[in-house]
Amino acid sequence: MVLILALGILAGTVGFLTLKITTFAECERAGWLVRGMRVYDNIGGSAEKECFLWTGKSFIQQEALNTAQKWESKIDEQSAVTITVTPIDISPESKEWKFNVVMSTHSVELDQDMTDSSVLIDDQGKEHEPLTWEGLGPGGHHREGTLTFNVIEPLPKYVELKIKNIGGAVERSFRWSL
Repeated sequence: MVLILALGILAGTVGFLTLKITTFAECERAGWLVRGMRVYDNIGGSAEKECFLWTGKSFIQQEALNTAQKWESKIDEQSAVTITVTPIDISPESKEWKFNVVMSTHSVELDQDMTDSSVLIDDQGKEHEPLTWEGLGPGGHHREGTLTFNVIEPLPKYVELKIKNIGGAVERSFRWSL
């Protein structure tokens, strides 16, 4: 009898508390009242998240999936200078294409003007000059910054970033398929 009474009180409390839950966000934060969560991936770059309460109520929220591509870092180690280049964003939807460039050495000065030393080449062989270099200025043994280019249209099959005359290496090449 006491067990039935306790279950009745618990069910009434759960029911009362879940009546106050009217949105997905409230459901998601409801703690022990939540029976489960599910995510359904949809075609077209979106997903649905569903939150289930113990009382049977459920709430759905549609979200855009993070479609940002993670680009592979490319490394070139020539003439005692290591250069690592990672695209930050080279998607056709971007306003500008950006590449993170990290240079490291222990034997030469890294004093080149990166906008003069760099060029982006498309699959047709056309060269595209950088708009800007944002980062550490010339000098020192460690430099990092971002090379920014205009978006190439139409979208090429690949792009190749060439960096010239760093640490005695005539040319370094970094290529990504798009």
